[in-house]
Amino acid sequence: QVDAGRKYADAHGMTVSHELIDDGVSGAMAFSERPAGTTAWTLLRSGKASALIVQNVDRLSRDVVDLLVTIRALLRASVEVHCLDLGRVTSEYDIMLVIRGWQGSDERQKIKERSMRGKREKLAQGLIVAGRVTYGYNHLHDEKGRLVNFEINEDQAAVVRLIFQWYTEGDGDRAPLTQRAIAVKLSEAGIQAPHPTGSRRQKESHIWSISTIRRILQLETYKGEYIYRHNKGK
Repeated sequence: QVDAGRKYADAHGMTVSHELIDDGVSGAMAFSERPAGTTAWTLLRSGKASALIVQNVDRLSRDVVDLLVTIRALLRASVEVHCLDLGRVTSEYDIMLVIRGWQGSDERQKIKERSMRGKREKLAQGLIVAGRVTYGYNHLHDEKGRLVNFEINEDQAAVVRLIFQWYTEGDGDRAPLTQRAIAVKLSEAGIQAPHPTGSRRQKESHIWSISTIRRILQLETYKGEYIYRHNKGK
């Protein structure tokens, strides 16, 4: 794509000043919200560049409305917009632009539908679709590295059982403990607390918060239920 962009610029008498790549960033994300898109806007508005060349129309956006809004904003900022699959775009009302935008939006919807079918099939097989690592469990992956299930992390599971025991029965010396008392007790014991995001790369902490205790007490997974939510559905 980069090489094709260079050849296009050379063929149209333009000098390439910057090459921006958005590897791994979906075209479904608004152009202005992507790292490369943000940088491009900064360069164009500051006058350090006067034209934008993209591989395909759908790299500007796979949402037809966002695409047309983006094109309008670029043109009104006196930016030349070029797409390798379309050529120079001079109006957001260009019929070929609208058609390509609609095709990109339609393909995006089909991708989402295929993805959802795959996820529902995994759920029907009793496998895990996605989600952060739940405290008390480890994720299991298949030979291709795909997430498929949970397994109990015995050390963390013991802490979870203690939390429920202390909250419902107490610790033997006192009546049922409050969430604050449980957080203090675990912190004083030096037990590593789960990070709110569940990321193992985050800095380790032995400070337990009330919100962490509350989240554990309310989590359906500890009742044997795993719920996958998508667009407010299940």
